[in-house]
Amino acid sequence: MGHQPETQAVFHLLEVYETDLPFWRFFEVFRADPHAYFLDSSLAEQTLGRFSFMGSNPFMVYRAFAALSQERGASSTRGGVQVSLEYFHEGGSKRERYEAVDLFDDLRSTFEAYEVPPASYNASKLPFYAGGVGYLAYEAGALIEAIPTVPVDHTGLPVACFLFVDHAFAYCHTSGKSYLSVLGRGKDEAEARAQAQMRMEGLRNRLDSFARCATTSQDAAAPAENIASFELEAEHSRESYIEAVKTVKSHIREGDVYEVCLTHGYTCTQQRTPWALYQSLREINPAPFSSFLQLPEVQVVCSSPERFLHLDSERNIESRPIKGTRRRGETLLHDLQLEDELQNSEKDRAENLMIVDLVRNDLSRVSEIGSVHVPQLLRVERYATVLQLVSAIRGKLAAQNDLFDLIKACFPGGSMTGAPKIEAMKVIASLEKSTRGIYSGAIGYIDFAGTLDLNIVIRSIVVADGKCYFNVGGAIVSDSDPVAEYEETLDKARALVTALRT
Repeated sequence: MGHQPETQAVFHLLEVYETDLPFWRFFEVFRADPHAYFLDSSLAEQTLGRFSFMGSNPFMVYRAFAALSQERGASSTRGGVQVSLEYFHEGGSKRERYEAVDLFDDLRSTFEAYEVPPASYNASKLPFYAGGVGYLAYEAGALIEAIPTVPVDHTGLPVACFLFVDHAFAYCHTSGKSYLSVLGRGKDEAEARAQAQMRMEGLRNRLDSFARCATTSQDAAAPAENIASFELEAEHSRESYIEAVKTVKSHIREGDVYEVCLTHGYTCTQQRTPWALYQSLREINPAPFSSFLQLPEVQVVCSSPERFLHLDSERNIESRPIKGTRRRGETLLHDLQLEDELQNSEKDRAENLMIVDLVRNDLSRVSEIGSVHVPQLLRVERYATVLQLVSAIRGKLAAQNDLFDLIKACFPGGSMTGAPKIEAMKVIASLEKSTRGIYSGAIGYIDFAGTLDLNIVIRSIVVADGKCYFNVGGAIVSDSDPVAEYEETLDKARALVTALRT
């Protein structure tokens, strides 16, 4: 099931928007709206994190809820979800609710209702013009395979949520140019053109109004806020996490798994506005796949360095799993020493190579025969607080498959499960204290023309019901040292804790 629009024609407008303000500042325009997104390449490179996007006021919001097992160790029921579609129109909104047998089939049919032929876009400057922006939670993986789930769910959030938008404000970090992309729909081209022109004028006026009042001298730092008290509540104590690592190692010795990504969660009372929290995090820990999602029920603050899946207009696929971490050194020389240590660590190389093999196998299920390859293997990349070991796997999506087949073949990302994936997820469900939710899932866009870019949700904070939730973890292999594994999770938490305390 999925909404079938009454319109047949689309008309696309793309304009350059001239401004001297930093692009991120314009999110002030959108964040007052109840539904808004910012896909932020806060650490951009020539070929990675080249574009950022923001917007609000979707014409529809897709939410899917899953009834996960309330008994630890019990397998979930594959497929079935309760779907809520909320349509927005001038003067109000309306909801449609129904049951769907399969989440990914339902997403496919819903997106197909708003499909845009690639030739309808009047330029090829951007990878995203209009489409769905949102997330898939980690537990959506239990709707693909009959995998046990954890019964404790602190937030009760949808397993999938996408804002369907017919516009985007985009920025190219390479050229320094900003763009306005607007899609109009109507019963014929004239009506679609008129709607696009009206929307373009409205979007431009909102941005112009903000730009006239803003100053270019204001820096990126979030305003200072008084933190009255700050106490983290940990799901695992140091001792219990170390015991959990030992249990994982026993599963490895028994031959159940080769590697498991074990995580643990923290909770604290919300002290800052989510946007101020995000501003701090993007300054402390800039990353190419950062994001900020604002929804009525939750705000998601994410500064992820990891790409889950990218599919371009030529059907080329890329995934960039991260496995292997070191805390940044205090000097350049120390950094270089740590980079060399990470690059040559047998344990870290083994962690990464196992996930590379897993991702290769996942991609091979939906790619053209012989197209899957590894152009980047075990490269150390520097981030603000950590050094990471990163590989890249690419392929070509086979003609008989679409992007939802691709997501379904690969979700959740292998770097957040371990290998073999299904057996690793069973171990995870037996040891972790609560559902992961959005953490370990994916955030990004699915364009109406059939492209996508999704991250792996790490270095993230979920704000819901006055509380902040975040998880950290690491890959456990046969020669993992339990104490060192716990310490590595603290290294990964450092940027998040700093942002929460600032």
